[in-house]
Amino acid sequence: MKILHTGDWHLGQDFFHQSRVDEYVDLFRQLRKIVSEEHPDVFMVCGDVYHTAVPSNQIQRLYTDSFLAIHEEYPEMEIVVTAGNHDSASRLEVDSALWGRLHVHVKGSLPRNEAREIVLDDLIIEVKDKGFVVAVPYVYPQNLPSVPEGEERHAVFFQSLLSRVAERNDKNLPVVLMAHLAACCNETRCDVAGHHFDTDEELGGLQYVDLSSLHGLCDYVALGHIHHPQGVPFASKSVRYSGSPLAVHFDESYEHSVTLVDLECGKEPQVRQMAIESLRPLLTLPKEPVSFDEALEQLSAFPADKDAYIRLHVKSNNGLPVDCMEQAQQRAEGKRCRFCTFKVKEERRTEQTETIDAMTPEELSNDTPASVAARYLAGKGIALPEAEEMINSLVREIEEETRQ
Repeated sequence: MKILHTGDWHLGQDFFHQSRVDEYVDLFRQLRKIVSEEHPDVFMVCGDVYHTAVPSNQIQRLYTDSFLAIHEEYPEMEIVVTAGNHDSASRLEVDSALWGRLHVHVKGSLPRNEAREIVLDDLIIEVKDKGFVVAVPYVYPQNLPSVPEGEERHAVFFQSLLSRVAERNDKNLPVVLMAHLAACCNETRCDVAGHHFDTDEELGGLQYVDLSSLHGLCDYVALGHIHHPQGVPFASKSVRYSGSPLAVHFDESYEHSVTLVDLECGKEPQVRQMAIESLRPLLTLPKEPVSFDEALEQLSAFPADKDAYIRLHVKSNNGLPVDCMEQAQQRAEGKRCRFCTFKVKEERRTEQTETIDAMTPEELSNDTPASVAARYLAGKGIALPEAEEMINSLVREIEEETRQ
């Protein structure tokens, strides 16, 4: 069984108030070309189809029209789409009955019967004479069945799904599990360089799931959620993130791609990364921070006929000029590139800022607002002699109002 593994498209991202529709159109052109040349048995989208739960009508039409075109490139191919944490499960599933007539299987949420039990067979897609795909949408652990203490709900749930597949797989065909989550194996975590999330411990609200217990239960685990394409340590070829085909943040400076996998039961998966060319790459200029004026000069020197989103990398002692955005926009005027923002490295380290860094939360909580503000301003190189008295006066007014 040959599969095309992708995900994390984030269609409809508002990128610094810039439309990316032409980039999505070009992405789908490249995906159609790959399908036309490779004829995969299954095309899998592992979550985060959209960037927001309420995408615009234009983006939804683009999604629908593009999938119809991809289907027409190779009508025998099964297409499987699961919801990610950025997607609305109900929005994805609303036309699932119609999509099913075109070999497109959409799984937005866990299917349940009248007793609220999860219907495992509804998540298992049989690819005739080729294999099975177990399609699991994004789900919070608390929405899965309870498990004995010390066990992970996701891991146990996946095991139950794969056991059900084994009962049906009397021809010993390849089995693929697809999911949208942050995975590790034996507590070894994946590379999240450049990926932006709330904390190291949770990605998109979902804790790491240890997939070590799935070793040997399926032939390939297709993952979405982490944008950096990679195999998960311990089982690098059989557990893999395809990564996002388009960068969604400037720090995602690695090559973006989709993954083609050839599967034969009992053999190691044959994995190929297929690079996706970016119509408008995200560039940080320069690699190392320079002064504000030097950064502007680099933007001025950027080729006028080259498409790109630009972030200027600047070092600063006293912050950037008030009109820094206007100055940068002027330097980009008449060029095809789009200036977006600055990445600022603050170089000033004063006694005041070092003192704040060394203070404990208890010490800070016992300090006065005026003192904290004064140290902050001093650390930024801002001298406002009257600031402390102004803040003290304001605090006194608030205290008097509170007592009344």
